[in-house]
Order: sequence, then structure tokens, then C-alpha cells
Amino acid sequence: MRIALLIYGDINTTSGGYLYDRKLVEILRSLGDKVDIISLKKVSYLKALLSNSIPGELEKYYQTEGGNKKRQLKLDVLIQDELVHPSFWKINHQLKRKLKCPIISLVHLLSSAIPGGYYKKILHQTFERPYLKSVDAIVLNSQETLKQARLLLQDKLPSNLVAVPCGNNFKTSKQLVKNEEASKNTLTKKLNILFVGNVTQQKGLHVLVKAMKQLDDTISLSVVGREDLDPRYIKNIKNYIKINKLNKQITFYGQLKEEALQQKYLEHDLFVLPSTNEAYGIVFVEAMQFSLPVIGCSLSGAKEIIDEGQNGFLLDPEDDIKLVELINRLNDDRRLLARMSESARQKYLLHPTWEESIKKIRKFLQELIKQEGSAFGQ
Repeated sequence: MRIALLIYGDINTTSGGYLYDRKLVEILRSLGDKVDIISLKKVSYLKALLSNSIPGELEKYYQTEGGNKKRQLKLDVLIQDELVHPSFWKINHQLKRKLKCPIISLVHLLSSAIPGGYYKKILHQTFERPYLKSVDAIVLNSQETLKQARLLLQDKLPSNLVAVPCGNNFKTSKQLVKNEEASKNTLTKKLNILFVGNVTQQKGLHVLVKAMKQLDDTISLSVVGREDLDPRYIKNIKNYIKINKLNKQITFYGQLKEEALQQKYLEHDLFVLPSTNEAYGIVFVEAMQFSLPVIGCSLSGAKEIIDEGQNGFLLDPEDDIKLVELINRLNDDRRLLARMSESARQKYLLHPTWEESIKKIRKFLQELIKQEGSAFGQ
């Protein structure tokens, strides 16, 4: 198959959605498909909505009745990351006629499902709805995202597939050494908590930091992730830490590369990400690879990963009181922590790999191309 993936910005951007995009490209190419990445410059939401023209980057794929077809590149399918919806909500029908191939939307997180103001939600619904109606099929990353799409389209969905993100994100994984001595250490050493995620309001670090104020000062927190995306938020977080004298308990490491990140997972006992807008939560599965029980919010796709009381816990958004209770429970009952650690590792081992999820998407694309072929005279 010849496939083009359409995105905003740099595919190497650090986020779960772009990681999914990268894995899709990497594995489809390894299976013999030709995959082009079409990167469009991101503009303001309003400017994108008002645009009526098809981006010039797509012209080389146009199929015409005459002319020099040798210079043209025939696509079997165009995949659009759903983030580009403001640029394509009203031109996809025109684009489809020019490309003469099906258009698929890859949905990581619907903008209209992100917690926020009422009017902002209505604005996103107004344009995401016709966008999703303009594509031939959608690939979604979770049952939660599928549920949101059904609500948005009132159950009138195009052909669709759920293919979950995966946790085998490291090219070379460090060996997990489990022995009797390590198990004994788990019962006695101080509790080390890990947070991995871009430091923004939606990721909920402030909830965890508030909890740290109420916890024993032997409990530590390591924060891994970009700190430049919301300067005011990170400033407020660090001021709170300073005022409450939490500097010795909380350490910021910034964004870490693969080997250093793996080392952080190995050094910690518990993973906490009280995010309110995780459509799925790749990072929860990633943490489980390293035998870390996880705590996330019930208002997200985390509930598809976390088995309550088995490999982790779920809490309501902003509930730092419940978070304190859960952390204290694991700190006081190290045998429970050890059992949940083993359960987390087993959950990871049973979870689909990227190869399995992308092969599922590939089969879906092949079937769709076959079905849609007659519509384009193929």
C-alpha cells in the first residue's frame, strides 16, 4: 500500500498521540508499505477553520483524467491525524475527489471531549462533527474515545476500529532483575513516586504536589517531563513547593532520553498521573512494564488499563485527599505494594504490542481499500 499520514507540525513531538503516529509509520514501513509523512504548519484554530484551500503539499497526489500521470503519486489511502480537523472539516469531500482514495481519521483525543468551558466545548463539537462525517472511516485509540465519538455523532459513526496504544516503547529495554533481596528491599525502603508527563494543568501534577504536602517526608516524588509548555503553571507549582518546604522531597528532571527514562522507572515504586484528559494513557502501560502499580483518574481512558485494587487505583479529578489515602495505604502495606507490582507487570505482558495493534490497523485499511475501490473506479 502507498499511504500518506497527514499531521500538524513535527512527528517527533513529545506526546502520546505523536508517539502513536510514529509507531504507525515505523511498523507499516517495516511491513513493506510506502508511507509518506505530510507535515502542515499549525496555525490558529480560527485561521484553520476559515481556510478553504487544499494545502499545496497534497497536489502531487492528485489523480486527473488526462495529463502526465507518471509524475503523480497514487495513494491507496490518506490518514489524517484528527488534530488537523479545523483545516479539513469542509474540504475533505473536495480532497477525496482529487485523490480518488479513501480518507481515514486517526483519533487520539477529541478536542470536544477535553474538560473546559461550555462554549469552547460547543465550538469544537460544531466543527469536529462535520469533520468526522467527512471521512470514510475512523481509527480510535480506546473504547473511551469511541464512546465520545458516538456521543458526538449520535451513534452514526462511519466504519471504525479501536486499536489501543502500547507500552513497548523502548528500542532496547533494560532487563528487569527480580530477586529475593530486591523483594525484601521493597518491604523496607522509602516509597519513591514517579510522575511522567508534560507539566501542564491537564496532567494534574498540582494534585500530586498537594498530596505530597500531606504525606510523610520520607516519601519522594520525581517529575519527568517538559516544563516549557505552560510557564505560569510550572511557576505556580514550584512556588507552592518552595513555600511548603517540599524541595527535598520533590525533584524535577525535565525531559529524559530513553535510557535515562528507563532508569527512572527502575528506581521507583509507584507511578501517579492524575490527568483529566488521557484518552487512553500509553504511559500507564509503559510504567507497568517496570512493575510499577499506577494511579490515574477515572475520568479518562485510564480505566481501560487500571484494574482497581489489582494493578493500581482510580480516583476522581482533583481528589488529593483520596490520593493521600491510597499512597499511605501502599506505603504502610508493602506486601500489598509487592503484589500490585507483580500484577502490573503481568498486565503489561498481556497487553497488545505495537506490532499487534498496527497490524490490526493495516488489515482494516486493506479491507477498506478493497471495499471503497469501486467508488473510485478501481
